[in-house]
Amino acid sequence: ILSPNETETEALTGIRCDTDDNVRRAALRLAEIADTRHIVIKLGNRGALTYSGGEFVHHDTFDVEVVDTTAAGDAFTAGLSVRYLETGDLTEAVRYGNAAGSLAVTRFGAQPSLPDREETERFLIGR
Repeated sequence: ILSPNETETEALTGIRCDTDDNVRRAALRLAEIADTRHIVIKLGNRGALTYSGGEFVHHDTFDVEVVDTTAAGDAFTAGLSVRYLETGDLTEAVRYGNAAGSLAVTRFGAQPSLPDREETERFLIGR
């Protein structure tokens, strides 16, 4: 899985992720230049876009009160990685990553804002 954020995606592809079409173009370009099965572009409060098996899927994030976005991408990537390794299901992994990132933005700071597994799983119940 290659999972850059919007800024990293632009640096790697030269394509600004300012529109849905550009995000898809950037994902295709990443797939051309990287030896990976899955592309997951982190789009901040716009969620994430996956490109896998020739298919694009947009994944919405969760609606939370944002306090500090410092560790959101790190929380997302950690959640994505853990859940993908556990399940092999990219959609489930992105959902879990989105939950972890959403929880992280509800608190100040980097390290203190990172949710643990129990908190992330409680957050997902009923959503």
